[in-house]
Amino acid sequence: MKTILAISDYYPPAVRGGGAPYALQNIIAWLGDEFAFKVITHDFDLGDTSPMPTIKHGVWSRMGRAQVRYLSLEERLTDIIQQTDYSIIYLNSLFGMFAVQVILAKMRRRIPAMPIMIAPHGELYAGALAQKRLKKRVFLSAMKIVGAYKNVLWHASTIEEAEQIQQQVGISSKNIRIAPILSAPVEELPRPALKKAGNLKIIFLSRITPKKNLDGALRMLTGVKSDVQFDIYGTQEDTAYWELCQSLMGQLPPNIHARYCGAVFGGQVELFSHYHLFLFPTHGENFGYVIQEALLGGCLPLISPNTPWRYLADKRVGWDVANESDFIGIIENMVQMDSKGFAEWSQNAQRYGMSIAHDPARVEQNRNLFR
Repeated sequence: MKTILAISDYYPPAVRGGGAPYALQNIIAWLGDEFAFKVITHDFDLGDTSPMPTIKHGVWSRMGRAQVRYLSLEERLTDIIQQTDYSIIYLNSLFGMFAVQVILAKMRRRIPAMPIMIAPHGELYAGALAQKRLKKRVFLSAMKIVGAYKNVLWHASTIEEAEQIQQQVGISSKNIRIAPILSAPVEELPRPALKKAGNLKIIFLSRITPKKNLDGALRMLTGVKSDVQFDIYGTQEDTAYWELCQSLMGQLPPNIHARYCGAVFGGQVELFSHYHLFLFPTHGENFGYVIQEALLGGCLPLISPNTPWRYLADKRVGWDVANESDFIGIIENMVQMDSKGFAEWSQNAQRYGMSIAHDPARVEQNRNLFR
């Protein structure tokens, strides 16, 4: 059996490292019986400095269908790689600390000369590159000059991401493999919320960072004339940005009842089922697990076009729009939607979410990554 050594800055039980850890976890959930996965990751969660209390150091621990090694600050990544048998290294990030260490170690011949595949998970999209733009531009330019990515394979989740990789990294398309992001297997769905005309419960659920565009959502809501409830969930990762969002919340008109409800770790599909609309004008998502979780919960996504989830209105499951006026118009129309209309759309959303979660073609494309 081929052994895949996956290296990820964060991996469950860490929960705040964005979508990349879950993308890897879902690959393993679907393919862990066909390939032997070993995962090396940090022993702390994003934003923390102390180890997670439930993990063990110095050993490979069984977690689901993978063996996981949680590195302490005293351990060296290259030492663990040298001590491990594997067929290919799968880097679950481009800009992550571990990914950079592995590429530099490869150049210096401090790890075995085995194949390496990088999964940037949307890090090269324009919206993602706009965050810490200068630092990332300098980094990519330097890596091009030294030929750091020569003979490295790349995992793109869409054709668009493959084009971004070619453009930003300057590599040949023959080194890029395309396979969509996989969802976790879903066994049971919650019952969607009931809705009456004149009533609308809106949710924002994501990491509270500029990329996720909570401030844009709040600015849009200032143009809504109907009474709506707007609940915000997410980790506060940028103090200055959160202060901006709090300021915008204070400027909302009295018909917009906004509140911050804290961070959520698990049970997100169930949480979505208590709301009617997911307002998420994100600047860019490689996949957007949270969008699928909204669909599975029967909560209709109202999102930007900066994700792979497109033409939602044609499927009668949600909307992907670019203009602020469109966002506002859809929210106003949603307020007036009655129970029958919402039930039809929410059931469509759940069926669509399930069809993506259990699409065998998506699994086969991921299987081909490692063959």
